[in-house]
Amino acid sequence: MTDKPPRQTSDLGVRMGKALRELLSDHGITLDQVADVLGPARSRAYVSERTNGTRELSTDIIYAAAKLLHLTDDGVMVEIFTRMRRPGS
Repeated sequence: MTDKPPRQTSDLGVRMGKALRELLSDHGITLDQVADVLGPARSRAYVSERTNGTRELSTDIIYAAAKLLHLTDDGVMVEIFTRMRRPGS
């Protein structure tokens, strides 16, 4: 059995994760809180890898962020893409 090489995270995935991490931070929400919403099967490391660009951002994190931010899933995506459009993002 051979190990698969790690998948390369796309530039878009990195930028989306960074924007989500910024959004959460601006609202005082920690990665631990996101992990708590996701349940015992997901750790802070899981959330961190997906919001720092190590791995692709996943929909479960978007759903958890929406719950914590009191937004819809679409609302979180709008916030993410709005932040990505800012100069320097």
